[in-house]
Amino acid sequence: MTDSQPSAGARAGKIHDVHVWTASVSNMTDTAFAFLASACSVAEIQRSRAFVFERDRRSYLVAHGLLRHALSQYDSSRARSDWSFRVGRHGRPEVAGAPPGGVRFNLSHCATRVACVVCAEIDCGVDVEATPREADSAVLIRRCLSAGERAWLASASPALRGERLLQLWTLKEAVAKAVGLGLTLPFAALDLDLRGTLRVRSAPPEATGPWWLSQRRSADGHFDAVALRVPDHDVVAIVYEDWVG
Repeated sequence: MTDSQPSAGARAGKIHDVHVWTASVSNMTDTAFAFLASACSVAEIQRSRAFVFERDRRSYLVAHGLLRHALSQYDSSRARSDWSFRVGRHGRPEVAGAPPGGVRFNLSHCATRVACVVCAEIDCGVDVEATPREADSAVLIRRCLSAGERAWLASASPALRGERLLQLWTLKEAVAKAVGLGLTLPFAALDLDLRGTLRVRSAPPEATGPWWLSQRRSADGHFDAVALRVPDHDVVAIVYEDWVG
């Protein structure tokens, strides 16, 4: 696990409790799947049926069931099935009717793994990805990386370049989702430094910080990344939960 940390000697401010939940879709038992799927709304179940492949339907339901479970663990006043959501301007889901300073979340899923982050007050984003396809690599590098990031990528051995690209992409996606822009963010203008402490060197106006970044590699070969827009001097207390049922 690689986490960014408060700078040495920084004056501590507010503590933000952040919970990150992950789950392997491919390794999940039928019992565990049924538990999560049972929390999903009728609309979510209907949307899952639009996916062509069973693995994608299963991933969608695991992701939304895990999110509901995580939200109720964070705020026990609501049952898993009681949460309702709205969609922001660029498609980011949010808790419907949440007051300012209320619970915030973000959700990510691929065919084989899901992740969600839950906190209060601050902008948060999460992304989880498996190893990218070679066909995608050239496009990502050309359109989405800064000059400094391309140089860092080129300095790696061929065997490590795919991993470095995945590290950059998941962190950029997490930032884009935290600000609610998704794929409309100008990714090449978001310049990251992954040498040592994770940090944002520069960002477009839509994604100004300060940012707190965290990244992990799971045992099944996925990277997950978390981006939190946290005021200067505030502290992040983050807890990871790998849900197995």
